[in-house]
Amino acid sequence: MPFRFAVASFVGVAHSIEEFAAIIRAAGYEGVEWRLNDPGHLRPSSLAEDIRRARKVQKDQGIHPLALTSYIKILNVERVKPEIDAAAELGARHIRIEWPTFYDGSRHAAEVFDETRRAMDQLTPYLEKAKVIGILETHRRCIWPTASAAKRLIETYSPSVWQVMYDPGNITGGLEDPCYAFDILGEHLAYLQFKNAGWARHEGVYRWGWMPMRDGMVDWPTLIPYLRKRGYNGWLSNENFLLQPPELRAATKEALPELALGDALAHRDLKGGLIRDREYVETL
Repeated sequence: MPFRFAVASFVGVAHSIEEFAAIIRAAGYEGVEWRLNDPGHLRPSSLAEDIRRARKVQKDQGIHPLALTSYIKILNVERVKPEIDAAAELGARHIRIEWPTFYDGSRHAAEVFDETRRAMDQLTPYLEKAKVIGILETHRRCIWPTASAAKRLIETYSPSVWQVMYDPGNITGGLEDPCYAFDILGEHLAYLQFKNAGWARHEGVYRWGWMPMRDGMVDWPTLIPYLRKRGYNGWLSNENFLLQPPELRAATKEALPELALGDALAHRDLKGGLIRDREYVETL
């Protein structure tokens, strides 16, 4: 069976909920990870109304709400709980919950790990009640930058409650063979995101930045056939930040400096860029 394709909504944050939904369906995608943040399609200041609009476009366009992407730190248990409710109201099966902190060595790693486990213990019954799965995204600078680290954190929990969203494109947090990463996550794998990044010498120093799917360090031509070999027919979610207008990336504090190559090849047309990325993956 073929993969199912979704889009992380931050890629299209320059468009309204309705415009974005129409664009991704026209580009051949059937799912979405809704971002709950400002900027984002679901905003904390108007969450009830934005969820209503999102549910309507999901029904009208036949879009599956793959996940709600929360920006509340996992240690802030009481603030995470209402966002779990929001995911359930949206109809999303998953909620991404953010790492406790960007790790800077100010506290011992074991202390942060244990504190995170305690927060997960507190959130587990709440997730079970809401019938929503909490997911941890492999991400640079956090305590689970690789699949191995994330697996160690969640391996004692049921995959019906906690899973890992694997993002090979976040390669700066620790380089781990993607095929190995896929295997060790096993039933704890929620789904994969796809984009690419790489290192280059820029203005006298080595820096990393987003790159087109064909040009970065993630070896998609090896990973995609491997997923097929292993029988994976789940979700692949497009989080290619180069699909955003360059001026939007520059104005967003979360956006990292692009290398000259990536910026020069940035897609100006969201629909066209989404189609190119999907077709690239499908032909591998």
